[in-house]
Order: sequence, then C-alpha cells, then structure tokens
Amino acid sequence: SGAAFTRFERVVEAQGGDPRALSDRTLLPGYSGRLDIAAPRDGYVASFACAEIGRAGVMIGAGRATKEARIDPGVGIDVHVRLGDEVAAGDPIFTVLYNDTTHVASAAARLRASFAVGDAPVTPPPLVLTRLD
Repeated sequence: SGAAFTRFERVVEAQGGDPRALSDRTLLPGYSGRLDIAAPRDGYVASFACAEIGRAGVMIGAGRATKEARIDPGVGIDVHVRLGDEVAAGDPIFTVLYNDTTHVASAAARLRASFAVGDAPVTPPPLVLTRLD
C-alpha cells in the first residue's frame, strides 16, 4: 500500500532530511575523495574488528565522537567483502569516501588493521543464534 514508505518519508523530514532523496539519489550529499583499502595477499577474509571499522568512520566524519560533533552525511566506508570471502591480493576490502583529508590516513591505517586474511576458508557464524518462541 505504500503506507510504510510514506511513514518513513515523514521520519526523514522530521529529522531534517529531504524525503525526495529517498527516490532521487542525486539529492544526497556527496564526497570529494575516495580511497580503496586492498587485501594484502591472496586468501580468505578471516576476521573483522567491527568496532575499529566504526572508529575509522568516526575519524572521517561518518559518526560522532561526542554528541556535539557534526556528522558529514556524504561520507562513509563501503565494505566490499564478507567474513569467509575469498580475496586476491589487491582486491578492495573497503572504500573510504571522504570530504576532509585531515584524518583519512589515520582512518585508513585503522581499517588496514581491522581485518585479517587467512589461508583457510572460514565459516561465518550463523546470523540467528537462537529463536525465542
């Protein structure tokens, strides 16, 4: 019926956003630079340090270190792989989208340290651990 989408448009508008951007992505804020973080070698994505990925996002303005900090809605970190995926040296693991270069190098270093590539395939844990009835 579209009722949920209409409700979501109202939520976006109530939070200061432009609900037209939900249908027209050209209205979204942009970024000025991008940096790929690549797999250092062939293998399988063995682990992610998710909190470190989040901290890297804060460093580039995609999140807040304090409640007064400003979030840049045009920046972020794209994650291109999942736990257990096979990768080759040079394959992109992350893409950092940024507007301010001040902390990009530090965020990139944090991202490079936030994942491991191993020799053996890894089975990701189940998304649902248990079901409560």
